[in-house]
Amino acid sequence: MRRVVLGLGALGLLIGLGLGLHRVATLAGEEVDRTGDPVPVTVPGDEPLVRATLREGQRALFEVCSEDRFARGWDQTAFEVWHLGDGERAQRVEPSVWRERVVGNSMGYACVVAVTWDSVLVDGEYGLRVAGDPAAVEGRMTGRIVGWRTLGGTDRGAVLAVFLGGLLLLLGLALPTKADPFAASEGQPVTARGWVTRPAALRVTVAIVALMLAMVGLSTMGGTFLGLVRALGLAVVEVALAVGFVAVAGRRSAALALVEPRPGWWIVVLAPVVGAFLWIAGAWLSRLVPSTGISPVEVFVGRPSGSLALAVVAVVVPIAEELFFRGFVFGALRERHGVGVATAVTVVVFALVHLPQQWGAWGPFAAVTFTGLVLTGLRAGTRSTFVPAVAHLTHNGLITFLALAAQG
Repeated sequence: MRRVVLGLGALGLLIGLGLGLHRVATLAGEEVDRTGDPVPVTVPGDEPLVRATLREGQRALFEVCSEDRFARGWDQTAFEVWHLGDGERAQRVEPSVWRERVVGNSMGYACVVAVTWDSVLVDGEYGLRVAGDPAAVEGRMTGRIVGWRTLGGTDRGAVLAVFLGGLLLLLGLALPTKADPFAASEGQPVTARGWVTRPAALRVTVAIVALMLAMVGLSTMGGTFLGLVRALGLAVVEVALAVGFVAVAGRRSAALALVEPRPGWWIVVLAPVVGAFLWIAGAWLSRLVPSTGISPVEVFVGRPSGSLALAVVAVVVPIAEELFFRGFVFGALRERHGVGVATAVTVVVFALVHLPQQWGAWGPFAAVTFTGLVLTGLRAGTRSTFVPAVAHLTHNGLITFLALAAQG
């Protein structure tokens, strides 16, 4: 039974990850974001501010930004979208309409999304033009065209397959093996070899440094598709480090606390409740703690391909993170240095690993740190990695599926 469940879980992960990688690559390949060169406001001319090729079925927006913040002289100026292939005007927006949409930005410009389309009707090259003669004395303006496809049922299905695959893997790991029908308990005697004979602090330090080096080495992989590959690669590194540094003759699962929790398996039923609590607390902390900028992860999810990539990662990395942080790091330090030291190190390192992607968004970073603290507390209280793993998976699942539902 155990092998069947593990096989189904692995199959779900493979299908979901394969489909997710394919869809992220497809979405990223069709996303368009073109910004034209700045031109003087006083001489817009007939040349489009920006041009871009769009495909049928894409959503699109056309934006104009002006250094003079549209302060004066724009009352007789309209914006037009042209299909450059056949020389036909697709849409014209009068100043009485677009002036209500003007907003400022952090670069000192004011911008207006002049035109938005739910679906491009005809393939081809499009251009954004200024119709009229703005009477501004000085300043520059620029145009921007963005095109993208929204997420669909296939994309959500890929995320669901990964999520269910992860749940089945956890369930399979919890089932007893034929050779050992009795659940192992943390701390049961095992025969150590290799690195396990080294001091716990040394093993943990080397593993953390190795993970940090992997993060730095993989950081050069830019873009949404390679970003997904990078995140999955780091998950593999975490699992490899956790398993490799507790290589024992016998049950690796016991060394990583993949054992029956205390006071019993029934406590796992409460783990989703904790995950829901962490989701609520995280949302509150994100609003409470002010941010000083836009974090890299917020930029990453600004496009549908990035949202899908993060969704796929969010429902698979909890297993890898729990094996490494709560399974290996906490477990190794607790035996030699006590619960206090193990908790402090685990929480701090967990937060530091997530810091680069949350830099500037201190509310979400506070939420991640609090989540790490609670998950580590679950690990300490139950002496099992299963409980924090289920809570972590529930927490990330709620965030992911609610975000996907909102985009739908």
